[in-house]
Amino acid sequence: MRYVFQFLTVFFCIALVVSCNSSSTCLTPKSVALRGGFYVKQSDSVLGDSILENANVIFSDAQIFYGFNLKQSSKFQSSLSAASNKVAIYFQSDSTTTAPSTIDTIEAIYTSKLNFISTACGYEYFYTLNSISSTHQVIDTVLLKISEITSDVSKEHISIVLKK
Repeated sequence: MRYVFQFLTVFFCIALVVSCNSSSTCLTPKSVALRGGFYVKQSDSVLGDSILENANVIFSDAQIFYGFNLKQSSKFQSSLSAASNKVAIYFQSDSTTTAPSTIDTIEAIYTSKLNFISTACGYEYFYTLNSISSTHQVIDTVLLKISEITSDVSKEHISIVLKK
């Protein structure tokens, strides 16, 4: 009986140590990004994807300046800075030329809000788009579809309608 008691005591001590794992692994993805797509008007109420052959998209705010090339794509995404409240997005429809007629500027004004995920994951920033405007060299209009930018990766926030 004494050995059974010792065995159970050791077993419960080991189980207690194993169950009190202090691991703080975060398994929640933290991908909060402004998502957009390029479109052309097929009719007054129907938009169709506009596949860009070789375009540049450049983001600039008070803290960061970076860009990427879109080849055979109509969608983009980019993170925003919580240290700023606006971002300029430069869109160059044809990256093989620097003609002013191929470059537009989109300005987005937004607010940021700290969002608690969990103890293991910490915080992330969510954003609210307040307004969006653009120049009109290649862009016809910019539509604000969803103003709340959260970790939902299935949402597209802005639609950029290009001139035909």
